[in-house]
Amino acid sequence: MAIQTSDLISVLSEKETLIGSLVLLLEEERKTIVEMDMANLEQVDDKKRQLLVQLEDSNNRFRQIMKRVAGEMNLAEGANLSSLLPQVDPSSRSELKRLQGKVLQLGGKLETALGYNRDLLQGSLCMVNRSLDFFGRMFKRSNTYGQAGSMVSSPADLRLVCKEI
Repeated sequence: MAIQTSDLISVLSEKETLIGSLVLLLEEERKTIVEMDMANLEQVDDKKRQLLVQLEDSNNRFRQIMKRVAGEMNLAEGANLSSLLPQVDPSSRSELKRLQGKVLQLGGKLETALGYNRDLLQGSLCMVNRSLDFFGRMFKRSNTYGQAGSMVSSPADLRLVCKEI
């Protein structure tokens, strides 16, 4: 049993490190978005993908260990760490609780950072789309109602700046 709990502690420590790195990387991503540094944004994106793959691998290992430990302790197959903690020896229990709390705390920070970056990117895309719509309406031939209520086409040579200027 001690081997299984030490494996859990090891995997949770790895998850803590990976999630912490991901939070820092998302802060760097936010800075590159604000500074519009597209070259650095691509590098940050590549690093983020690598971290996410490592985190997924760590999560899979954690699930496998949890399944084995739950089987040894005769717990339900879908048992979580909280249901396992009362049956673990006290020295491992305190470390597992600490790691569990830290991972949950970092998970909250990760969700916040992801939401902030998502909103930042969506706002930027919205602004670009509005600008494109504005200029599209300026240069696009459109129909409108004339004084008599009939449809009248706009002039073909519509310009943003007058020729006389």
